[in-house]
Amino acid sequence: MLETETRPKPRGRGPNRSSKKQKDGPDTRTSPQLLEIQKLIKRFKPITVNGISVDSLSKPLDEFLAAATADKSSDLYLSFLLKPSDPDFPYDLDFLNLSLCIPGTYPYKGKNPSVVVLNDDIPRGHSVNVEIGFLEIAALAMERRKKRPAESELQMVSGNDLLSMVLTLDKYLERFLSMEKKDTIKIVKTIKKETKPQKHEKREKEKPVENSLRAAEIDRFLTRLRSLQINLFKETNQNSIYKFELPFEDDAFTISIDNLQDIVIQRLVVKLSIPKDYLVNEKRGIKLEVDLSNSSNMDLINSIEDKNLKLIFGKLISNMNANFAHASVEMVKAKNTSITSQINMFVQNIEKFLRAPADFARWLGANETLNESLQAETRCTDV
Repeated sequence: MLETETRPKPRGRGPNRSSKKQKDGPDTRTSPQLLEIQKLIKRFKPITVNGISVDSLSKPLDEFLAAATADKSSDLYLSFLLKPSDPDFPYDLDFLNLSLCIPGTYPYKGKNPSVVVLNDDIPRGHSVNVEIGFLEIAALAMERRKKRPAESELQMVSGNDLLSMVLTLDKYLERFLSMEKKDTIKIVKTIKKETKPQKHEKREKEKPVENSLRAAEIDRFLTRLRSLQINLFKETNQNSIYKFELPFEDDAFTISIDNLQDIVIQRLVVKLSIPKDYLVNEKRGIKLEVDLSNSSNMDLINSIEDKNLKLIFGKLISNMNANFAHASVEMVKAKNTSITSQINMFVQNIEKFLRAPADFARWLGANETLNESLQAETRCTDV
């Protein structure tokens, strides 16, 4: 009897228990890409992620990165500062300001990571040398990961991951900057004559150009004007819309009209719209508008007691919005794509932007000094 007696099997055990333990245990499904990014940002704190200031992200950085890297169809952009580690570094460069593009399919297939140098104080030709040097580093790292023989004078630092690529760039930074300056290349958009344009195919070809150049310019804008505490307000299919407060020179700007009440503007809360095809479509500039939903702006408007003056002020605001859009298109045509430069030009000449559009257009075209300044990147870091 005792020899044939069997013990009852416990309920709810076996494979199900093992599965539950695995579910409650550590998450082992973190992607290699995310692990590499987490390792990188421990060493180099990002300033922006996908053109959004880290302080303005909709969720904590780790959660945002986890969600962003889960979408393998989109690239990820991180901007951060790299301080040259060589104590004998010969150049007067405190930091290298970088925008790092991490392809959505990295590290399995597709294109390799790349960087764009955002520094104003480095001539573009030398910046291109740094960017090309990083491409060589990334290619070497990927070949080594696949255990393929790779001929290169470069030696990777501490492995072959994203952090290693950036550290290797730091190691060879002096070498890249000392190379003969590369001629800069202009990107020309070619339009094919077709009876029925293949819109989807065209969009796919333009997207990499749009993403890389536009994201790099937004990174510059957010980095240079970070003191304004710029926040991403809305992301649509057509635009990225940012909100921030603009202070004016000499602390205040006064509008005086005949014998009417003076309007003193110490600051304005504005919305800046950056089209998704900015830098792809030469006819599309950025737009800056006074945020009429902001309580501070509305208090200013409501403080105007005279109804006629309030109507005049409304017209001036309308002129300002239209004139900024016009000036932005002209600046893009003049090959000055700097968002910071356009904001600075507006603040320094706001009284001109209040003019009637026809008068403003004449002023813009006749001002030779301004036209010359439109040809170069602004070196201002603050408004």
